[in-house]
Amino acid sequence: MKKLTVYLCLLLSVTNMSHAGTIAGYSFEKYPAKIYTGKKAPLKLGDWRSFRTRLTEAHKEGDVNFAGNYIVTTWGCGASCVSGAMIDKRTGNVYGIPLGETDDGVTPYESGAECFAEGAELDDSENVVFYPNSRLFISRNCNGEKINTTTGKQLITYYVNIWDEKSKTFKLKKVKQSKLVKMDYSQF
Repeated sequence: MKKLTVYLCLLLSVTNMSHAGTIAGYSFEKYPAKIYTGKKAPLKLGDWRSFRTRLTEAHKEGDVNFAGNYIVTTWGCGASCVSGAMIDKRTGNVYGIPLGETDDGVTPYESGAECFAEGAELDDSENVVFYPNSRLFISRNCNGEKINTTTGKQLITYYVNIWDEKSKTFKLKKVKQSKLVKMDYSQF
């Protein structure tokens, strides 16, 4: 049974990595993480108690989906607002995830702007991209106030973060804001 579990995890990681490709000029393969296959530690909510229900459910039902031993979970927090966190399967500790910042001072753990643009590297439903066997975490944000009504273009911002396992923090590698894409008005 243990061999089967390890085999399935390896197969999943190879499959996920082969579909990862490159986003915002970064390849997930360049930031590898070994997948932890041991038991889940008890959940330690700490300062995250106000999200107890979401985190408890993710801890109970979720599988490692980021950086080798983390369970990332996101949830809605209002009209096109997304919030989230990640749980360390080995320790049970909870950490914030970088979902991008907006000009109105939304915290790095919330992202509210929807992308209605054609030519975006991610689908509308993919505000974040990450893989079980990579430490690379990319989030995307579109700022509605920066839509040019004359040209119908919207600015897309990609936040490229690398998880540092030793310091247990995300390091912002790059913010790529230079992509103006044509609006898809059929969404309205």
